[in-house]
Amino acid sequence: MTNSTSSLPKDFLSGPALNPIISYVDFVAEGLEEYEGLFAVVIDNILTRSECEQFVEAAENHVDGKWERAMVNIGGGRQAMYEDTRKCGRIIWDNPEIVAKIWARIKPLIPEINRLMNWPEVTGSGPSMRREIWQATRCNERMRILKYTSGEYFKRK
Repeated sequence: MTNSTSSLPKDFLSGPALNPIISYVDFVAEGLEEYEGLFAVVIDNILTRSECEQFVEAAENHVDGKWERAMVNIGGGRQAMYEDTRKCGRIIWDNPEIVAKIWARIKPLIPEINRLMNWPEVTGSGPSMRREIWQATRCNERMRILKYTSGEYFKRK
């Protein structure tokens, strides 16, 4: 595998997102009542089109252009191929440097994650009962980049 980060410009992702669009997920309205009380947000435009193109190129360079088939987590750290549920390509890429830059863009846009207290649906009941205050500090450095082509999908439950 190549060192694809070095192929990115030094200033890659160095500034804030230019025109982010934040959408909070309403699980009940989406027909996912079992997730009521949980938190999810979709942030569009974290990267510009040019940054996206550079990012995908670097990810593809990381795996010498070979996208693997995306699998489904089945618990216990295991995965299985279930193409009736998910059918697409993926690249898994551990890159703390890029993830830190993405985090720097995301963090100011979702202040709800800067102080998590008394939110057992998110932190679990133990931290809530102990009155712990949690704070999100970073994104997972293991990026999962999915690629859908014609006829591919990730089906809803």
